Amino acid sequence: MTSEQRKLAEENIYLAHYITHRYHKVYNIEFAELLSICYESLCLAACSYNSDKAKFSTYACAVMKNNMYIYMNKRKNHVNIDEVIGFLHEPSPSDIIIKTTDVYNAALKTLRNFKGTQREKAIAINFIRNPFQTQAEMAIKVGVCSKTASTALSKFRKQMKETMQGVIS
Repeated sequence: MTSEQRKLAEENIYLAHYITHRYHKVYNIEFAELLSICYESLCLAACSYNSDKAKFSTYACAVMKNNMYIYMNKRKNHVNIDEVIGFLHEPSPSDIIIKTTDVYNAALKTLRNFKGTQREKAIAINFIRNPFQTQAEMAIKVGVCSKTASTALSKFRKQMKETMQGVIS
């Protein structure tokens, strides 16, 4: 960075704080994590700024928001399936509902053989863990739209029904 670019970034550091404060609670991201993204974006904005096109503050805000959205999309698209599967080993409300070991084993067998994406598997696991949760709540927890959750649940229920027919007969 040149001294002029550094001066631009230092004079507008309040923008990073403003954007961070405005969005960290909305998107449930830690303040420090989001602030570091905004600082980095502010430096990038200072380096690539062209004074003929817009005011620096307008340009810097756009760069910070864009980088923040990119980060959130990467974060939202990442599903750690090991964390979600770990929930199966803890007692849950579904343990009360699924009392017979045959049915529970059939549910686990269906889950193991479930052919779907990681997100669909995460929704299926959520369904086993808490069948009273709405599709919208499951979608938010996993980070997908409610239509994707609905499709995944339909797919899982269909496979579960096929597995259960093998248990019953």
